[in-house]
Amino acid sequence: MNKKIGVAFDLEGTVIDVEECHHLAHLKIAKQLGLNLSVSDAIEKIEHFIGGPDILIMEEILVLSGKSGNSEQLLQEDNKLYKEFLSTAVIKTREGFRECLEELKKNEIALSVGSLSSKDEATYLMRCSGLNKLIPSANIVYRESVKHLKPAQDVFLETAQRMGIDLANQIVFEDSPRGVMSAVNAGSKMVIGMPVYNWPATRNALQIAGAKYIFGSWKEVNIYAIIKELNSL
Repeated sequence: MNKKIGVAFDLEGTVIDVEECHHLAHLKIAKQLGLNLSVSDAIEKIEHFIGGPDILIMEEILVLSGKSGNSEQLLQEDNKLYKEFLSTAVIKTREGFRECLEELKKNEIALSVGSLSSKDEATYLMRCSGLNKLIPSANIVYRESVKHLKPAQDVFLETAQRMGIDLANQIVFEDSPRGVMSAVNAGSKMVIGMPVYNWPATRNALQIAGAKYIFGSWKEVNIYAIIKELNSL
């Protein structure tokens, strides 16, 4: 007997790649504090560089710089820089995602988004990418929707509830270790890592966090095989 399965997606990075805008802002803040870092340097030296939250990234940049400062003020500047970079970015879903989503919709699989983004930011990204027309608004979970952020389980407890499915029957796609841990903590048996930077270090971090499979591109995802395996568990 097939289970009632639902699929929850993280938004930023996993589905809509605006990571470059975030990372350019973070690196500019770091440079202002005397740190000349590449993205690979930052991933290695700043624990929360992938997946955030941004306030922790600001705190870690301060520690790495060895300088005193106010992380909240840095965060305000970081957000301002991010919006400047975002204003000139092309906002679209990652290659291959829409095809995967259409297959899920064709088979009447419940869909949800579990995001660390604020409602305003997530709504903007979904509207610009056209994703708002593809996933029911009632199934979008924002930062403000939950008490505890990832890696706490709250986000994916909420997505499962909104889809009306058992937690164990929820497939989760995430690009960050904190997001993967959140899904695992919520009881998902099928957590898929979707790194933006398909490097050994980022793949390893997702695997350690609990990702069952890791794909560098949505074109690699065989959603039918994933559903079949979950049905067999």
